[in-house]
Amino acid sequence: ATWKNHTYNRKDAPISFEYTTAGNTGPNGSDSILPFVSALLTGVLMLFTLPQLARIQDVTKDAVDKTQVEPNDFALFVEGLPDDARDEEEVKDFVELHGRFQGSGPRTEVVKAVISYSTDKFLSQLKELKETKQALAREADTSERERIQAKLKELRVPWASAKALSDSLPCTGSAIVVLRDQEEHREVLEQWDTFSEWLASHRLFRWRSTTPKFRGTEYLRITRATNPSDLLWENMCVSDVERTTARAKTYGMMAVIFGVCLVVVVGLNVGLKWIGNPPGSSLLPAACILVIRIWASRTIRKFVMQQKHSTKTERDLAVVTKLTLFYVLSYCLIPILVNLNPYEGDWYTHGGLFSDISGLMVMNCITVPLSIVTGCNVCVRNYFRDKKVDLNNPPPGMKQSKLQTIFEPADMDQPRCFAKVLITFLTGLLYMPMWPYAILVSAAGLMSEYWAFKYQLLRQCKHPYRQGHQVSMGALRILYLGVAVFAGTQALFLEPSLIGAARSWTGSLALPLIIAAVVLMFMPLSSKLMICGGFLIRAKKSRTHTKVDYYSAQRSWPKHQKYHTTNLVYLHGFEMMNAKAKKPQWDAKTGDIAKPSEAVPEVVPDAAEGEASEKLGALTSRPEIPLVPTGTEGLGITAAGEEEAEEEPEIEETGATAAEDPRALALETMKHEVPLSMLGDGDGGDSSDDGSSSESASEDESGSEDVEEGRPLGLRPGVMARIVGLESEAGKAFNGSVCSLQSQDATSGKWVCLVEGGKRASLAAENLQQRVRIVGLSSAKGKEFNGTVGTLLGWNDGAQKWNVEIFTGIKATIPTFNLKPVESES
Repeated sequence: ATWKNHTYNRKDAPISFEYTTAGNTGPNGSDSILPFVSALLTGVLMLFTLPQLARIQDVTKDAVDKTQVEPNDFALFVEGLPDDARDEEEVKDFVELHGRFQGSGPRTEVVKAVISYSTDKFLSQLKELKETKQALAREADTSERERIQAKLKELRVPWASAKALSDSLPCTGSAIVVLRDQEEHREVLEQWDTFSEWLASHRLFRWRSTTPKFRGTEYLRITRATNPSDLLWENMCVSDVERTTARAKTYGMMAVIFGVCLVVVVGLNVGLKWIGNPPGSSLLPAACILVIRIWASRTIRKFVMQQKHSTKTERDLAVVTKLTLFYVLSYCLIPILVNLNPYEGDWYTHGGLFSDISGLMVMNCITVPLSIVTGCNVCVRNYFRDKKVDLNNPPPGMKQSKLQTIFEPADMDQPRCFAKVLITFLTGLLYMPMWPYAILVSAAGLMSEYWAFKYQLLRQCKHPYRQGHQVSMGALRILYLGVAVFAGTQALFLEPSLIGAARSWTGSLALPLIIAAVVLMFMPLSSKLMICGGFLIRAKKSRTHTKVDYYSAQRSWPKHQKYHTTNLVYLHGFEMMNAKAKKPQWDAKTGDIAKPSEAVPEVVPDAAEGEASEKLGALTSRPEIPLVPTGTEGLGITAAGEEEAEEEPEIEETGATAAEDPRALALETMKHEVPLSMLGDGDGGDSSDDGSSSESASEDESGSEDVEEGRPLGLRPGVMARIVGLESEAGKAFNGSVCSLQSQDATSGKWVCLVEGGKRASLAAENLQQRVRIVGLSSAKGKEFNGTVGTLLGWNDGAQKWNVEIFTGIKATIPTFNLKPVESES
């Protein structure tokens, strides 16, 4: 059958052949096989290219592992624990004994096991305790008060000790196990995180598992943990049934929005046909789809948040998948359904399918970049923010940290960016059989979106969290499905315009291309590369671990980037209880865990002064919101979680992080941006190969040319020093100030110093710490500290370097020839 260029009341001329498309071969059709060959080559090229992109991602991931030392370089994520697995030592012993179960190697050294206790139960206990305390304060009747006091005594039992608290909380079935050595970490993953064990994680294939069983009966799944900033501890207590129900609601809402979009576009097209399709009318359906897309993006994200994913990466991948699915349906399926019949002129006349998709693609490519560059999105956000909060009349009880959270830059909506880029490419790919120029429009759109999103990230948004590689891998799987859909669209768009053998060849291409795309999507990467020519350019696999151990590496991370301190139960419960019992398990100031041979510094919870005591139960400083009532004093629990829950039930950050001042968290992160080779722990071995900045030994050899020879470190006339340790009332005012050394008294050994205000003071050597300037560091990270001034704390015999407090407040170990005394200007 042939098709007509215009129908009934559609009086417009057919589209000019200057806009000829592969499908617009004229009313008599064509027997050329060129359209079929072009579609075949496009599909094959895509299937050969996607594995190479996956290989590039894999190589990039390995390169990050080799050049950066992150918390997840030491952490294992354990799933499948029973709800009574509350004992850290039991989980720790299991991993130590069975982590590397193949072979007869030594035990795996575990630093700590962090159990995922039920935060819902933890917070409900606190809430009940608080309500009972308030009821006791209101009650006047003596007998009723005695009853409430008895209940209050019972409720306080779990808060008697850390052991009592852990026994009262069920395990959610998950735990993070932190190992000391990265090489052991990779060996454990090689034995536990395999395709066979992934298959065995499904009940039907449980018989395939070869790993040891917890308590002899419980099947465990051990994978690499994500970073602490990616974890959502509060969501780990959500059951699979609840998540499945929430997922069904999400798809249901997507169907409703799609139905609304379809009805609106169909009604709009009917109206435009009735008035004769005036010039520019084809842009109205496209604009309608783009407006509904904004509504869909916000609604879909809200419903995905209710699925309670255990990590931000999993949540973002779910958002990307669902947004892309909706975009493809609205951008591709709706225009085709509205212009369904090519034989009646629904495709190649003005106001038909070709006009709709060309207008839609052009508007799709320019709207988002234009709104970002012009700042429209920022203006809209600021408008609603100012409507919500009046600075001249702020809501009563609003704290400064909450105000800063409201006025900080917005998060970069990374899932929407992924989905937007995917739909820009997919529309060009899917419509290419009909309009070859579509892929050029998509290329221009991708380029503009790249620069727009980069501008948005650098100028309009705060620093994003460290997203896992699973999102980019998921985007590649979506592209495999895109190739399968392309196989269908090439048959749909080309068959009506071809005749004879060309038509039959086009129809026969669809099924093999769909099967090939789906099979490759589920194949392991190595198999894809073998089939698709990747063996010709295969990158050499090398080790991704470094020799630095956890005890050294943890010093380069702030407190809010450690697993045990981002868990509400550990931070607000165990940290305070152990400090109160004078049995701290980690440093309250930094969250660092001491080596087995070292002692953790004790901190008195009720101390009125001291930075460390202020950080008990908090990640930066003591929260501004009052603590919970008697019975949990010193636990660091605030009302922040309840206040936030009323406004935003969906969890954006794990509770311990969400309650903190974002500015303070950012400052803590900046303080710890120090190369690991500058954080040697005194054992003399770990700092030579930290893997984080590749400076290691090179810093020990370079930089000496920048230092004057013959100028040893040590107190001498003319150098600057910091005053410390003065205990008299007058002297305390000078602690922390900088002075200039003038001369040394030969009798007393004290130094005559010129202090602030031009005054002179006589100070002992133990009250003076020399000021030094860092020079000659050659690595990328180390160069950032060249020229900065630090304070000399003493010599480190183990590392054979100087202990230096750098300007961020972090203690580092630096070689002598990378330090230069700071001279007084006089």
